Amino acid sequence: MHRLLTQIRNGESWQKLASSLFNGQGSYGNGAAMRVAPIGAFFAEDLDLVVKQAQASAEITHTHPEAIAGAIAVAVAAAWAARLQGSIPSKQEFLNLVLPYVPESEVSSKIRRACDLSERTPVELAATLLGNGTHVSAQDTVPFALWCAAQHLDNYEEALWLTVSGLGDRDTTCAIAGGIVAVSTGVSGIPTAWVQAREPLPKGDKETITLFRPTGPKELVLIKESGDREFPPRLPEQPIFYPVLNEEYAHKLPVTGMRQVLTQDTSAM
Repeated sequence: MHRLLTQIRNGESWQKLASSLFNGQGSYGNGAAMRVAPIGAFFAEDLDLVVKQAQASAEITHTHPEAIAGAIAVAVAAAWAARLQGSIPSKQEFLNLVLPYVPESEVSSKIRRACDLSERTPVELAATLLGNGTHVSAQDTVPFALWCAAQHLDNYEEALWLTVSGLGDRDTTCAIAGGIVAVSTGVSGIPTAWVQAREPLPKGDKETITLFRPTGPKELVLIKESGDREFPPRLPEQPIFYPVLNEEYAHKLPVTGMRQVLTQDTSAM
């Protein structure tokens, strides 16, 4: 994705680039689903438009049908969370409101499976049956995140604790579940201590942010081969890429090897 966005910034066609990924099948990663909840909230009054806009937002980077289905599912869930404020349905009722808008796919199949799981189902079993983002795909991420959100639409904190307990790609599953539930609870539903503990956002287009990335010896070789100009895509043994703003946290990440510092000028973003 880093390479794709660089190519788009350099003037190449995003339609051609996105559809050419992975030997022409497009990406079915979970990034489109992770970022789409605000679209569902914004267009909540028109669910057909939610579907259309969610697909349009996904296709810029993720053209595979599973990724598009995942983005649509999350956007529709966020839209229903907005429409149902003050009236909290059961987990099954909520997911059944979402399903008619999700294209037939592995994503929709797993959401139907999530409907059949009891609220008493252990989170570990739910993650085993639905996926928890370990494979960094929409179909392995969205159904579990929706299952978690549907059980705590009125409680942001409980929704995120349930989601994070499923392990896996926790920043993504929590972003999806949290994006849906926050639409229902509003900002006031987010614990004050959590808001105060956020990493600071950039203050301007020209600000330079220092990002810290755990880096092993294999990556260092690839960095050298690029003329010390760019970080390579993540290695096979690194299923998830975590750039962080806090150096102390970066040193805690379980990656063998030295830690590199990447300085990113936000004016190029």
